[in-house]
Amino acid sequence: MADFAPIHTSYLLRFRQVCHLTVAGLGLCAIGCGQSGESDPNAFHAVSRPEDEIVELEVVDLEEVPVQTAEASVSSESEIVLTSAEAEMQPATKGVTSKWAEGTPEWLLLELTKLNASIALDRAQDQLTPKQHRALHEVIDLATEVIAKTHQDASREQLFNNAVDYLADARMQLAIHGDQQQGDYLSQEADALFDRDPTSFAAVESATSLLQLTQSQAEKSLSADSKWVLGYARQARLFAEKFPLESGRAGVHLLAAARNCDQVGQMDAAAECLAVIQDRFPESPFAEQSAPLARRVSLPGQPLVEFGGSTFDGGFLTAAELRGKPLLIAFWSSQSQQFRADLPVLEDCLRSLGTSVTAVGVNLDRDDQAVQSFLDETGNTWKHIFFSSPGQRGEHNPLATYYAVRDIPTYWLVDADGTVRTVNLQAADLRRELERTLGVTQ
Repeated sequence: MADFAPIHTSYLLRFRQVCHLTVAGLGLCAIGCGQSGESDPNAFHAVSRPEDEIVELEVVDLEEVPVQTAEASVSSESEIVLTSAEAEMQPATKGVTSKWAEGTPEWLLLELTKLNASIALDRAQDQLTPKQHRALHEVIDLATEVIAKTHQDASREQLFNNAVDYLADARMQLAIHGDQQQGDYLSQEADALFDRDPTSFAAVESATSLLQLTQSQAEKSLSADSKWVLGYARQARLFAEKFPLESGRAGVHLLAAARNCDQVGQMDAAAECLAVIQDRFPESPFAEQSAPLARRVSLPGQPLVEFGGSTFDGGFLTAAELRGKPLLIAFWSSQSQQFRADLPVLEDCLRSLGTSVTAVGVNLDRDDQAVQSFLDETGNTWKHIFFSSPGQRGEHNPLATYYAVRDIPTYWLVDADGTVRTVNLQAADLRRELERTLGVTQ
């Protein structure tokens, strides 16, 4: 990570990682925001709740922070009990508070450790309990106080970073569970930290927390609203632009955002995320991982060349011999209830068009008997690409792998010249697409 002291000096960060809490960023707003007069770009105050006043910051001269490691498990809100098995992992809290005076950043961070461990947040839960809600606001208040006492002292950067981590995670959790204002604070703080030092640990972590927030919201709304999906894609691209050295984090989120966009049919947005991976991080593992999806989302408007294979009836098909008529391609499996429901709709449309359209299936079953039973039951007479080798069946089907086809069924439409029109066709839209896009009429 850019501009970050070695991790062994941060017992709080280690503690949070073991507790599986998201590493997030810091929320800050420059002093003078919304005020008249000049502002110091290096001076900050923390925003925790709407009623908070601006906190004038003081520089605190503190001794170096001693580090101990041990993992803590929580038996109550106020007590941390160390187990022998965990002793080498996390900070020891017994006897440490007497070393630091109450109210010092070290003392506050120790209190933060205890408080954060007591929250016991389950990320799968739909709502925060009143206790968790109160505790997260307490985390914000304590972290804010640490930030106020350390942000101007370069020697206290590690304490500052730990407070940043706690503050952003608390804001993110509250925002994920419905507190939009905390999300707004997080966004403002990420911008302020980037302006303060775009190469700093705090700037990277705050931007990461925004990504995690938008990712959470995007995944919640996949089937209902693409607004958050597109927002997540924008945040992922912005992160890659701002932090070009963070190829790992950028790649993870760009690829996840592209897959979300693909899932809701936002193919242009998916292609933009994938293009950033290929352009900015061509040597990263994500460039290779994203290549199949990039091939598919870039197909519309391009000729279909890499397509074909052995068929279930023992023949062989190539893309070239499928040209001359509009072509429906269906990736399917006998286990897909959606394909079973779609098939009558597709066949009714194809029958109404006579010999004007061709249909080809790409089967993703493993068992050839399952394919035969399905075809016998439905009376389907299309050509179906099905590989004889067991290692090329199911999810290992070469075409599905080459184009990152994960969702079954998936329908493509190709025009008579072999140009791909769409790789995200809905069965109910086939007739309209044939008539309007290809000019085929009944």
